[in-house]
Amino acid sequence: MEGMNYWEKLRVNCSVLRLVMFSKKKSSRENSDTKRACEMGTACYKMGDYENALIYLHRAAIGGNAMAICGVGMIYIKGLGVEQDGKKALYWFRKGAKLKDSQSQYMVGMIYYDGIGVKQNLKRAARWLHKSALQGFSMAQFKLGYMYEKGIGF
Repeated sequence: MEGMNYWEKLRVNCSVLRLVMFSKKKSSRENSDTKRACEMGTACYKMGDYENALIYLHRAAIGGNAMAICGVGMIYIKGLGVEQDGKKALYWFRKGAKLKDSQSQYMVGMIYYDGIGVKQNLKRAARWLHKSALQGFSMAQFKLGYMYEKGIGF
């Protein structure tokens, strides 16, 4: 790896991880493959390899993994390796919210709060933040408290 720049090393590391994760005997259970794809996507995300992260997280998201669904939404909302797209992010966060994922619910609320890719709607924002806060998601609790204090969205 000598003579490689930082990004080339990340790609090599991600490729090595891919070989390790997927060279194991594949389980016949889809859930195991979905979990493995989510882990691989998360590892690539943490290393900054957003292109591969999206591939693996998307694969796991299609399998119904709530963490992966939220991860795909985060890639689109932040524009990591793709063009920032609030509508695509909202699509994925809503899918996660339907699975009762508190972070996805929070992100749906924040998209409506900030009006990213959609028209700002503070009532919808409060409703989604409330769902997330009820599950104990602290960032939603904080934002909802702020909204109550300021009389926003109610």
